[in-house]
Amino acid sequence: MNYQRIEPGEEFQDKQGIDCRVYSVTDKILAEEDKISEFVEEFRGCLSTHPQTRVVLDFQGVDFLSSMALGNMITSTERCKSLGRPVPSFIGLKPKVYEVFEITRLDRVLDATTESLTEYRQRPGASA
Repeated sequence: MNYQRIEPGEEFQDKQGIDCRVYSVTDKILAEEDKISEFVEEFRGCLSTHPQTRVVLDFQGVDFLSSMALGNMITSTERCKSLGRPVPSFIGLKPKVYEVFEITRLDRVLDATTESLTEYRQRPGASA
């Protein structure tokens, strides 16, 4: 795979004392099956490489997420919960993308927000 769908960024400790590692999603549209498969593979790699670290995916450049991408975000979150690991956070969602989370009530299942990384870091507890 030559193209990275997720690029590593900074690390920090949230206000709960959990180590966090930020990754930026590089695709504007996650709708094509091959792109989603690569995204999922990289996302799962991030989660397994850093099992005690909260993975924070920054979606600030993403305009569209397919239901397949959303489904994998849910599955990965549930897997982290079942293993007792920090659940991933999904930040920087554009309002139109976040609206889908609200309509489907995924905002109650996933730690998803329109907040920027700076805003996210200011949160009292950076997870759901």
